[in-house]
Amino acid sequence: MPDYLPPYSGVFTDPQGTVWVQLSAPGDAETWLRRVGNDSQVLKDVRIPVGLRVFEVGSTYVLGAYEEPSGEPHVAMYPIP
Repeated sequence: MPDYLPPYSGVFTDPQGTVWVQLSAPGDAETWLRRVGNDSQVLKDVRIPVGLRVFEVGSTYVLGAYEEPSGEPHVAMYPIP
């Protein structure tokens, strides 16, 4: 095992070609995504109130899956404000 983990758990691109970095870790209570421009400037932070396994970041949405505490799986799409 490494001594430390990188400060992100996923990297995605949207249809405009900008990069979204998932800063939350698997098992976190919420999902934290950061949109980064080509010049490495932070363009937007988005927090989703559940811990998602992110599948895709679109122009206006984040698509992912999560489990209820009971174990029931869900697929969900959240709008990007």
